[in-house]
Amino acid sequence: MDIEIWFKGQGGTTCLSVHEFQDTGRGMKATRSISKGDVVLEIPRNLLVTRALVERYAPGASQLPEQCALALFLYLLKTDALPPQLRSFWSSYLGSLPSNFDSFLSVLPTCTHLPTEATTGIGKQLNTMNEHFDLANRVHELPDPALWQWCWLAVNSRCIFASIGRDTMALAPLLDMINHHPQASTRVELTGSSFRVLATEALVEGTQFFFSYGPHSNWDLWLEYGFVVPGNTSHVSAAHLVRSTFSAPQFGAKWALLGQLGLDTPLALSFPPTYALRMALTLFFLPSSQDDAWTKAYQSGDERPLSDETSFVDQWIARAQALLVRQAQSVNGRQGPDCCCAHALQAIAMDEIELLLSQN
Repeated sequence: MDIEIWFKGQGGTTCLSVHEFQDTGRGMKATRSISKGDVVLEIPRNLLVTRALVERYAPGASQLPEQCALALFLYLLKTDALPPQLRSFWSSYLGSLPSNFDSFLSVLPTCTHLPTEATTGIGKQLNTMNEHFDLANRVHELPDPALWQWCWLAVNSRCIFASIGRDTMALAPLLDMINHHPQASTRVELTGSSFRVLATEALVEGTQFFFSYGPHSNWDLWLEYGFVVPGNTSHVSAAHLVRSTFSAPQFGAKWALLGQLGLDTPLALSFPPTYALRMALTLFFLPSSQDDAWTKAYQSGDERPLSDETSFVDQWIARAQALLVRQAQSVNGRQGPDCCCAHALQAIAMDEIELLLSQN
């Protein structure tokens, strides 16, 4: 591909090559046998797109959030707003990016019966993308909102997080073509001249090389990157059920206490029933006069003084489990034929159902 020729022509080195895989689509395969500790990809610093680079061509970009600044750079490249020599330099990289993205935007007109975790995530993504559009528009006029969406989604789904000078985010050519696997084990190094990816285990020639994007749930992967990994579901959030059950004003102080302890998050309030979920439910069932005793019990890990609430907690968990199964079944069975993400949503639902029923 042009991107590989360009990459190597600019001093990049790799023992990987772009390949179309039957099960995962486009990815990177080993062009030779790889040993533990081998550098499989080395990206020169001048090929990393960071906010510091954008600042050279868009005064004011230093005040933008990093993702916003990187999206602005792609927008300027796509609209011929940058010098011809710079556009020519980055043309091969631009050509390697997908023409469209399977994202949360594409599901809005066609997908129904999404769980609260998904609709909340979609709302946050839309708000962030629109806020970034307004901010970037103050730095440079952006007459094409559709193009901005493409640029923002490109950064959202392909950027890496690494400490590069005073920046923590970058677009990294070729690295963004390595597919995710939750069990992938790699090591990265940032030197004065390059960004390196090293293998932490041996790999046979012709085998796909994976990179872990981090510990993401399938909902996170779908919202951020547009794909899911079957079997990746490790928890099912019940936070929305807890909030709807205990939404009355008299629970406000208890929610504040949970927030101070970091126990009000979707991951904390999830199935299989976590210690945090059981303790949060116990707090809600207790009278306010026992909040201090609850705090001491939580901090010591001793639930015995609060055992009187166990039956109420168990009953709530049983009802919530049944409701979560029905919700997942609804997602699995009610996506119409026009839903572009039906396969991904069904994979998530089936994983959640299997995980929830395994608790019986």
